[in-house]
Amino acid sequence: MIVWPALLTPRSIEFMFDSRSRSGGPTLTGVEQIVGSSGGLWRARLVSIPVVTDVKRKVWRALEAQIQGRTNEVLVPVFNIDNPGLVIGGITHSDGSTFSDDSGYSQSEVTAEFASAAALRATEVTLTVTGGTIEPGHYFTVGTGRLHVIGSLIEQDGNDFTVNIWPPLREAVAESAPAEFCNPTCRMRLASDDGMKAEFEFGRFAFPSVDFIEAL
Repeated sequence: MIVWPALLTPRSIEFMFDSRSRSGGPTLTGVEQIVGSSGGLWRARLVSIPVVTDVKRKVWRALEAQIQGRTNEVLVPVFNIDNPGLVIGGITHSDGSTFSDDSGYSQSEVTAEFASAAALRATEVTLTVTGGTIEPGHYFTVGTGRLHVIGSLIEQDGNDFTVNIWPPLREAVAESAPAEFCNPTCRMRLASDDGMKAEFEFGRFAFPSVDFIEAL
């Protein structure tokens, strides 16, 4: 699976769920009944990505070659700073040493897993959280890039959080399956085959924007 590189972080990002609803149309008195659908999918727009160095230009071209238009799927990060689970670094090897650049390992301060199995299309799940807390509005990923957002907190019992989520689970989930809050991603495709088009000023500087749609 292709992962969108952190080196190509956009200046701004729009992540939204393209919800679907149905209506029989308004009555003569103007009353209209609208019924929500469990359908819909995620859309994302990475805006003004600074491709302004030799390294970034090569990464951009290589990424374009890998994605091949709408052919291949990409794990697109949410780039959300409100989520829990900030990564802590500086963790050394067992002998106390670090890497050659003096950096260490990193890990999430917050981990979460499913307290019980959840069925396909479930919208209510219970997560066991350690190292912190989760709240409505937090994104998380299940499996490989299945993105969800917490809509509301139903109940908290110690470290167990029962929450409403959206969209409904894209796949059945086993007990103890991890829920990724630290670096949530979404499995997506380019919205169009020319989605990686970039116009470089003097062959050096470009600030392209890229549109994605969830890959189902």
